[in-house]
Amino acid sequence: MVQSVETRETPLDPLILDFARPGRTLFWMGFVLVQAAILVAVFWVPLETAFRYNPLFNGVIVAVLAVGILVAMFQVARLNREIRWLQAFSRNESAPPPRLLAPLARQLTPLDHRSMQLTPTAARAILDGVQIRLDEQRDLTRYLTGLLVFLGLLGTFWGLIGTIRAVAEIVAGLELGGDPLQVFLALKSRIEEPLGAMGTAFSTSLFGLAGSLLLGLLDLQAGHAANRFTNQLEEWLAGWVRLKHFGWSEEESTPAYLAALLDQTAESLDKLRRLMQEQQGVERDSAAQLVELNAQVGRLVTLLSRESREIEAVNELHGELRALVRQLAQLPTQQRLQLDELRDELRLLAKGLSAHSNLRAPR
Repeated sequence: MVQSVETRETPLDPLILDFARPGRTLFWMGFVLVQAAILVAVFWVPLETAFRYNPLFNGVIVAVLAVGILVAMFQVARLNREIRWLQAFSRNESAPPPRLLAPLARQLTPLDHRSMQLTPTAARAILDGVQIRLDEQRDLTRYLTGLLVFLGLLGTFWGLIGTIRAVAEIVAGLELGGDPLQVFLALKSRIEEPLGAMGTAFSTSLFGLAGSLLLGLLDLQAGHAANRFTNQLEEWLAGWVRLKHFGWSEEESTPAYLAALLDQTAESLDKLRRLMQEQQGVERDSAAQLVELNAQVGRLVTLLSRESREIEAVNELHGELRALVRQLAQLPTQQRLQLDELRDELRLLAKGLSAHSNLRAPR
């Protein structure tokens, strides 16, 4: 059931995937360039005339187009290095180290071609990294395509501005009161400047848009080659994961099923580990919240005890106020009694004084 994976003296057929060389893509890119060269040769005279309207702008556009063509073809050609390394690794042969597959090479080289320690998750991560690197390589060609469009539009606006300025100067310099023949000859001699500006506008637009179209087509071919390489790399990695991760052969359906089941179990355990880590984090947060809650409860108890003491003091003050009110309520009664006594004493005193005065009166 289980095959030994101590050595790989003979290559395993499912792992030696026949990678499509990028030579076919380079052939089609060359075919497109040949067709473009034929069109340039057919329309050489008008193209040369258009180029001479503004050699500076048009020369920059042609130079950017040439750089873009070289970059696109280099991006396709460098896939040969990666394919040679993959095939050499599958056959236990030596090859120059790859560049796009550098992470994969670092993982596989220490294995000494005896066993594969790739899980589906690791294979997907490697595949995503390769795809990101391929997309980053295509960013330059996309930028150059946009640059060609920009240069074409820039030359167009530059030429239109020159045309408007030249026409304004011609109209301002016309002398309608002179000889019509002389006016026509002067207009004929001065109209060359706006025509040259219009030639600049249309020629730069022609070269810029045509160059962006050609470079976009080459970038499309390079994208097809990159996608084809990515798909074949995915198939190659799938073969490694299925055959070498657990050491079972392709013909045995039950071990393959168990391998898939174990992979799924490993992923489930990894998810469980992450959930446990998250749970531990939640428990730590809960403990911190409980500590904070205890502190707040302690502060609340302190406030309640302080308020109870204040309430007792208020109650005592209220009792004292009630006693004072009772005393104030009794005060008018005592004052009335004292006034009555004083009134009686005054009455008696008055009677005594009256009697005394009567006794001393002369008879």
